[in-house]
Amino acid sequence: MTAHETKTAPLILVIEDDDSVRILMVRALEAAGFRAVSAPDSLSAVRQARARHPDLILSDLMLPGLDGGTTLLSIRDEPGLESIPVILVSGDGEIAARARETGAADFVPKPFLPGDLVRRVRQVLGGR
Repeated sequence: MTAHETKTAPLILVIEDDDSVRILMVRALEAAGFRAVSAPDSLSAVRQARARHPDLILSDLMLPGLDGGTTLLSIRDEPGLESIPVILVSGDGEIAARARETGAADFVPKPFLPGDLVRRVRQVLGGR
């Protein structure tokens, strides 16, 4: 990948409180050519979204402080951030219905394979 491709690669915000899962997600995305930033909690996630205006958000629903759904609503209340697509990632088997409630574009159940996560991100971003 050239330096130019890196600068134009979609930016993904990963919101995940489990350090090992967050690192796995970021590494998988970067290996696939995406740029990635991460946040371990809802407050950091809102700050990152405001500052970076990501192209897509990957978010766990079970977070310290505000839950993932409330965090996403807070992000979408920010001017310019309301249409960022979101993929929810959770070990909760009943999350698919909740994903629809939050307006998520997709849902990835935990545990997941990194390749499946990247495939879903590409699908939501239209193959970018």
